[in-house]
Amino acid sequence: FSSPKLQLKLSSAYWAVTDTEYILIRIIATALAFYFGWQVPGNILGGVFLGVIALLVPPILLDRAISNRQKKFHNQLLDVLTLVQGAVQAGYSLLQALDLAVSEVPAPASEEFGRVLREIRLGLSLEGALFNLAERMENDDLQIVVTAIIINAQVGGNLTTVLEAVIDTIRARQQLMG
Repeated sequence: FSSPKLQLKLSSAYWAVTDTEYILIRIIATALAFYFGWQVPGNILGGVFLGVIALLVPPILLDRAISNRQKKFHNQLLDVLTLVQGAVQAGYSLLQALDLAVSEVPAPASEEFGRVLREIRLGLSLEGALFNLAERMENDDLQIVVTAIIINAQVGGNLTTVLEAVIDTIRARQQLMG
């Protein structure tokens, strides 16, 4: 029953359950709801009704948690980029600047960039870790940032200038959307 899509959703919500545990929770909740719905009114239709509700509630809660987390991340992205740009301008490397952002910015941005740093320390490339972040957060502005950082890492150049251009682009996009 597990799939990479479910694993990505649980990772995006930052829930402390594995995909197997999530599936077991849904199955047990459905079975218990069916049993109580059947026993209390003494009618099998009550059991079916409660069982269906128990089956549908966890995915709704998961999607809501993902949506709330992504909105909070989107609201923090510009602040994180400004902090990272300032740190890079002061002489920090990109990874040191991300580490500074993790310690200075509240969750969920600190948790997500902390994941990026952990993935890099475990041997994943910067490109792979940033793509994983972009996939979890599903944010167009973040996709611009990731693309700019990866192109800069491959081609070279002044990262401060690139980050400044990206920050200006995101600000302009937010003004246009607002």
